Amino acid sequence: MKKTLALALILMCVFVIASCDNSQNDTPNGSSSGDTNPVTDAHVHEYGEWSIIKNSTCSVKGEEERICSCGAKETQYIDSLAHTEVIDSAVMPTYASEGKTEGKHCSVCNEVLVRQDSIPKLKEIVINDVTFEKKDGVLSIGDTITINVDVDTRYDVFIIKIQLKSAQKPENEASAWVNIEKGDPKKDIYTATLTVSERMFPGDWYLSWVYVEDQYSAFEYYRPEQNTVVFTVSE
Repeated sequence: MKKTLALALILMCVFVIASCDNSQNDTPNGSSSGDTNPVTDAHVHEYGEWSIIKNSTCSVKGEEERICSCGAKETQYIDSLAHTEVIDSAVMPTYASEGKTEGKHCSVCNEVLVRQDSIPKLKEIVINDVTFEKKDGVLSIGDTITINVDVDTRYDVFIIKIQLKSAQKPENEASAWVNIEKGDPKKDIYTATLTVSERMFPGDWYLSWVYVEDQYSAFEYYRPEQNTVVFTVSE
């Protein structure tokens, strides 16, 4: 009995030793223990076509993506769109209300592209005085007369028309509304130039009326209280 038990113990020890030797000679991937650089396959992404995932607007950039067969994604921005311009028409001022300059905005996002500025209410034009600069004595054909118009207005003068009439022949008229310039920069004094032509009847000439219009079409007439001779044309 003792011999049988001893024999069994010996066989068990031999089996355990053999098992330990086999486990030391195996590696996790089944290669030999001497192989220190196991071979692995590196994945190279192969992306498909770009597809839009967010549309661009004039205020926000869009986005697009492409996907690899492994599920990896790449994204990139798409440039924003140009604004769609709409003109905001100018509003002319009146004596009762303010006006506005022309502006622009985008009809899609409503962003203001060109701001509309306010234009103050119209101010009545007041013609304070009209004077004439001429050489002494009578005038001859080709002589030039400078006419100064003293105007009280908020805006730049756009038109000045001056009409003169012959004292001897009232139906004979002469007008001046060219070369309008601002004279005294400290005052609203404007100048117009009139050249004596061969069509102007000899004799005395007086001022009939003056018409002044500003850049917003407000206007005023000036008429002297009496027919005052302003120059004389020679025979």
